[in-house]
Amino acid sequence: MPRIFAGSGALIMTARREPQLRDAALSWLEDPDHMLLTSPLVYLETVPKAAFHRRDLELEFYRTYFNHAEWLRGNASLESAGF
Repeated sequence: MPRIFAGSGALIMTARREPQLRDAALSWLEDPDHMLLTSPLVYLETVPKAAFHRRDLELEFYRTYFNHAEWLRGNASLESAGF
């Protein structure tokens, strides 16, 4: 199963696109044939600013991503992921 670690820049770009592209990305993110990986650092680089500016659609995208991703916590976890 392919493991995908999307950085904050990729998530921000996708979340801010027009709804058609965002919906296409969501269907890809929800694909059970991919294992999504994330970390608290990616969360902190995306969610707080969107919440502060009340970007509801952007927040919804991030919530979907983070709910479907496996969290890597700590440097040892990130290093052992093999990137």
